[in-house]
Amino acid sequence: MTRIYFASLLLLICLCKSYGQTYTPVPITGYAVDAFAETGTDASAVTTVGLDLQLKVLYSATFAATNSLAAGLPDNGTIVNGQRTYQLKNYDSLNAIFLSANAVAPGSASTGTYTLLTPAAYAKISILAWSTEQSSTFNVTLHFVNAPDINAGTFTVADWFGGSNPMINAIGRIKRTTAPPYTVEGLTSNDPRMYAVDIPVPCDNQSQL
Repeated sequence: MTRIYFASLLLLICLCKSYGQTYTPVPITGYAVDAFAETGTDASAVTTVGLDLQLKVLYSATFAATNSLAAGLPDNGTIVNGQRTYQLKNYDSLNAIFLSANAVAPGSASTGTYTLLTPAAYAKISILAWSTEQSSTFNVTLHFVNAPDINAGTFTVADWFGGSNPMINAIGRIKRTTAPPYTVEGLTSNDPRMYAVDIPVPCDNQSQL
């Protein structure tokens, strides 16, 4: 049997300069889908695609309150875990890259590119990510302003249910339908979850933008 793996790679959002451990969100472009329901009662009207084979999406605290649901992501999109701060893109806009092998998942792409609005030099990049329909692997290429591209390696991201060391968890998911009632899934098992994927920049390239 052939399995299909989806990876929802969300918002490259924090980068750490030099060798410190302070994470600062930076503005980027390249988002391709709207993965979060943020307002009103119609989840399909405020998102662009379902994120798994059952067409589930995530939602904000405001959407939760409007529809009498538990949990939900912070309305300001800020996720803090220890010294790391991730800033999600506005929920009312395109706010994620949604990937699947050979773009077999409806609404997904096989590749995606994030672009820093202000190029800068970094020692490490961290993206907030999750996978649906089991874990996924993906390859990362780093593009530099005045240096050749480099292959940063292949990375694994866990399924949004049950993975270890999440940056945030117990946020709830719902089916992407046009009206309530919505059934929240995952809270009793502290799911869904988002994870940090840390991408080191090779020493020889850390001075490059």
